[in-house]
Amino acid sequence: MILHCNDRVYGFSVNDIRPAVEQDGVLYEFTHDRTGVKLAWLSRKEENKTFCIGFATIPDNDCGMFHILEHAVLNGSKRYPVKEPFVELMKSSMQTFLNAMTFPDRTLYPVSSRNEKDFENLVRVYMDAVLHPLVVENPEIFYQEGWHYEPEPSGNGYIRNGVVLNEMKGAYSSGDAILQREMKRLLYPDTCYRYEAGGFPEDISRLSYEQLVEYHRKYYRPSNAYIFLDGELPVERILSILDMEYLKQYKREPVETEISIQKKTAPAEAVVPYPSIPGLPEEKAAQMGFGYVAGTFDEKEKLCAAAMLAEYLAGDQDAPLKKAILEQELAQDVEVFLYDGIKQPFLLFLMRNTDKNRRDEISKVLRETLQGIVRCRIDKDRMKAVLNRMEFQAREQEFGWVPEGVGLALKLMGDWMYGLDIMEDLKSESVFTFLRGSLENGYFENIIEEMILSSENQAFVCLTPSEDIMGERLLREKKEINGMTKGWSEQEKGEEAHKLRKLK
Repeated sequence: MILHCNDRVYGFSVNDIRPAVEQDGVLYEFTHDRTGVKLAWLSRKEENKTFCIGFATIPDNDCGMFHILEHAVLNGSKRYPVKEPFVELMKSSMQTFLNAMTFPDRTLYPVSSRNEKDFENLVRVYMDAVLHPLVVENPEIFYQEGWHYEPEPSGNGYIRNGVVLNEMKGAYSSGDAILQREMKRLLYPDTCYRYEAGGFPEDISRLSYEQLVEYHRKYYRPSNAYIFLDGELPVERILSILDMEYLKQYKREPVETEISIQKKTAPAEAVVPYPSIPGLPEEKAAQMGFGYVAGTFDEKEKLCAAAMLAEYLAGDQDAPLKKAILEQELAQDVEVFLYDGIKQPFLLFLMRNTDKNRRDEISKVLRETLQGIVRCRIDKDRMKAVLNRMEFQAREQEFGWVPEGVGLALKLMGDWMYGLDIMEDLKSESVFTFLRGSLENGYFENIIEEMILSSENQAFVCLTPSEDIMGERLLREKKEINGMTKGWSEQEKGEEAHKLRKLK
C-alpha cells in the first residue's frame, strides 16, 4: 500500500512521512482521528515484526499501582478470558519477544513475531489486555498480583502475599535498589520521580482494588496511548484491527500526564541502612553514591557526552577515576553510569564496598580527578576510543537481549511521550559527528565543570550495612498486620478465607 501525507486509513490520518536513513527505512506517523492515539511505523526490510503499545503512567505515591496493573491486565481479558494468556502464548505462539515493563513514568507492552498471522493475533491479545482486562471486574486478579492476606503456616495470625509485593521485597533486599530510590527521592523532590513506580514494599498494601480500577480508567485510555510498529508488516490490516476492533468504540479523552522539570535545589544527602553483605567487614561494607542531574531528555549531545564521560572515568582499570580511587584503597570498585529513560537523567558515581567514614577523602579525590581533567584536558585518544565503541553500538543497533524492533521501541517511547520528535531517537550519526568535532574545543571539560563540579542539582547517598534491617522490616510488617486484623469478626475472617480459596 502506498501512503501519502493526509491520507486517511481506517480512522487514522497520515501526519508525516520521512526517510529513516540510519535504519534504511521510512518512518510513517499517524494519529487516530477519533481518540488521538499516536502511532508510528518504521517500515523497513525486517521480517521480525514488532508491536508496542505504551501509556504515560505518572505515579503519585509508592504503592506500585502501575506495576500491579502491568501484571494484572495480562491475566485475562474480555476477548481472551484465560487465566494466564502469557503462558498460553509461550506454548502456542511463534513470538520472538513477549513481555511488559513498568518504567518510572510509563508502562510498555512490546511483542514481536516473524509470522504475519501470529503477529496479528498478538496485536489483538495485547490490545484487549490493556483496554478490556478482566481485572476491572475481577478483584481476585488484584489480590493475586498485588497483595492479599493469608493465614500464617503456623495458624498464628496473618501474613501478606502477592506477586508484585514479593517481587519488590526481593528487589529491596538489594543495596542498589535502595540507593537508586534514595537518589531519585533527593534529586527530584518535586516530581513523580520521588516515588517508586514499581512499588515500595511497605506501601504496596496501602493500594486498594478500587484505586487500581480507577488508575486503569484514568490512564489506560486510547487518548493516552502511543503505538510503535516496526518491520515489514501489512500496515493497512493492522490499522483496521486497531480501529475496527478496538478504537472506534472510544472517544478523545485527554489525560494530564505532564511531568514538571525539577527546579534547582540545595545539595541533599541521606544515610540509610541496607542488608549487609556476608563476608564484608564493616569498614568495607558501605556503599556511596554521588548523583548529579545531567540535563533534560532533549539534550542529546549533552547526555551522550555524559555517558561517554562515565565510561572514560571508570570503564576499566586504567580509567582515571577508578584508578585514583583504587590506588588509594578508598573503595573496592568504582562505577559511573548515566541513569536515563526519565525526563531528567542523572549521572551516578558509585563507590562500592568502602568505609562510611571516608566520604571526605573520596569526595576530595573525585573533585581533584575531575579538576585535573578540566585543567589538563581529556586524554583525546582514550575518549576517541570510547566514542568509537559507542558509535559502533549505535550504528549496529545493538540492544542486548531484546530484538532490534523492541529495542527501538524501548529507546524512543519515553522521549516520544515527553514531546520529542520521534525521529530524534532514530538518528545518532549527527550526535557523534558533533561530539567527534568537540574533542579539541573543550566541550567535554565544560560538561564536567557545569554538570558535576558546579552542579546545583546534586545529592549524596551512603548505605550503611545492617544485619537487623530485614528482621526489623518483618517486625514492622507483622505489627501492622496484627493491628489491621486483630479486630476481625468471624464473618470478616470467613470472607478472607473465601477470597484466598478463589486464588488457589
